[in-house]
Amino acid sequence: MGSEMCIRDRIRQGIATGWMMTFIIAFRELVTASLIAPPNTLVVSTFIVREFEQGSVSVGMAMAVLCVLFSTTALLILNTVIDHRKVH
Repeated sequence: MGSEMCIRDRIRQGIATGWMMTFIIAFRELVTASLIAPPNTLVVSTFIVREFEQGSVSVGMAMAVLCVLFSTTALLILNTVIDHRKVH
């Protein structure tokens, strides 16, 4: 009975983590950012697309890598905070 609860908790944690990752990635998408941004304001996703269109692939890729690093860091911090709260 105890092992079933442990497995169920791990599956639940994996599903929650997957949901958070999907939500964060979807939130960064071009359409969402474009809808939220005021007119004549360049958001990160539109900046990356514009850099690719203008031929500055290295700048676009650098910005995309930074976005992935920031997203990963935010997820790791969030997981650490959640795990810390479960312990206390």
